[in-house]
Amino acid sequence: MASIANHLVARGVDEFTQRVRNVQHGPEQITITPAGYTIIGLTTVLFFLFSAAIRYTYGEVVATLAMIEIPRSTAIIRTAPEESDEPDAPLMSRDEKTPVEHELLIVKSKPLTAKFRTIIQHLKQRAGRLSRFRGLHIFLGYNVIFHLLSSVLMRLFPKTLVFRSFIHVLVSVGLCRISLLWTHVVISEPSKESWYKRIVGRDVGSKVFLPTAMYALAEQASVLIPTMLSKGLGLRGVFKDPNHAFIRMSEGEQSWVLIKLAFVGIVGFACFLTVFLPAQIAFTRVQASLLSSEDESIVPFDRTFGGKVVPAVVGGYGKVAMGEAWKTFDWNSRVRVFKIYAKVALLQGALFVLYAFVVLFEFRFAMGSEKFDKKVLDLVQSANN
Repeated sequence: MASIANHLVARGVDEFTQRVRNVQHGPEQITITPAGYTIIGLTTVLFFLFSAAIRYTYGEVVATLAMIEIPRSTAIIRTAPEESDEPDAPLMSRDEKTPVEHELLIVKSKPLTAKFRTIIQHLKQRAGRLSRFRGLHIFLGYNVIFHLLSSVLMRLFPKTLVFRSFIHVLVSVGLCRISLLWTHVVISEPSKESWYKRIVGRDVGSKVFLPTAMYALAEQASVLIPTMLSKGLGLRGVFKDPNHAFIRMSEGEQSWVLIKLAFVGIVGFACFLTVFLPAQIAFTRVQASLLSSEDESIVPFDRTFGGKVVPAVVGGYGKVAMGEAWKTFDWNSRVRVFKIYAKVALLQGALFVLYAFVVLFEFRFAMGSEKFDKKVLDLVQSANN
C-alpha cells in the first residue's frame, strides 16, 4: 500500500505540473522570477524527501518488523488459599489452612509495532537515532540494480505487460540474495560485521528462489488485474486527452466513467488484500526464517514458527514454507500489518495535500495575487467550456 500511495502522489504531482505547463503556453504566459522557481523547486524536493522517508520508515522497516513480530507472553503463577467459610481462616496456622490452589495466568504484552511511536523509540534504544533508516543503503542499491537490469532486458523483449511481468520476476529471483540481506539487516540487532559479509551463500540463497518467484508473481498479478480491467473498460485514455475529454462528457457519461473507476478501485483493493499482502507477509517470514543463529532479532520473533521449522543441522530444511509462513501469522497480526499500510497511505495523502496548498501559495506569491487569480479563473473557464 505504501508503494500504491506513493504512485498516486507522484501521479498527482505530474498532473499538477502538466496543468501549469499548459497554462504557461497560453496566450498570456506566466512570469515567475528565478527566486520563485527556486523556492517552489526546494519545496518540491522537500516534499519528495519527506514522502520517501515516511514510505521507507513506516512502509518498509516498520511493516517488515510487524510481519515477524510475535508479542511477548509472560506466565504468572498465582498461589492462594482456597476460600473458607471460617471467619478466622486467615488466622489459622500453616498446618490448619485449607489446601492451596495454583493458578497459571498468561499475559500477552502489546506488540511493539502496534504504534509508530513505540517501535521507533524501541529502535532508537537498540540501534541508535538513525535506526528508522536501517538498511537504506542496501534498499537503494537493490532498487538501482533492479531498474538497470530491467531496463536492459526490456530492450530484448516486446514491450507488453506480460513480458514486463516476466522480466520483473526474473530480475527479482536473480537479486534474491540482496533482498534477503536487506530483510536480515532490518530485523536483526546491529552487527559489527560489514553488510557485504552478511550476504548469504548460494546454498542458502537457493532456498528463496521459489518463494521470491511466487511473491514477484503475486505482486505483478495485483497490478496486472486492475490494469487490464481498466484497459478493457476503456479507461486508459479518458484522462490523458489534452482537450479534457472527461470534462467535455455529459453528466451521464461522467457518472458511468466514475462507476467504472470505482469498480476498478474495488478490484485493485481486493487484489491488494487477497493476493499481494498475504504473499508479501509470507515471503518476509520465509526470509526471516533463514536468519543466522548468530544474529538476534530486534523484536520478539519465534524462529521455530510454532515448530514448523526444523534446523538444517538436524536434518531439516532450515526454513519455513510459504504456506506455513502465512498460516502461523495470526489474524490480529495480519490486521496490524494492514493498519500500518493504511496509516502510511493517510500520512502520504495528508503530506500531499499540505504540499499542494503550500505550492499554490508560493505560485500566488511569486506571480502576484492578481495574475494568479486571473490564471485560476481562466483555468476554470476553459474546463467548463
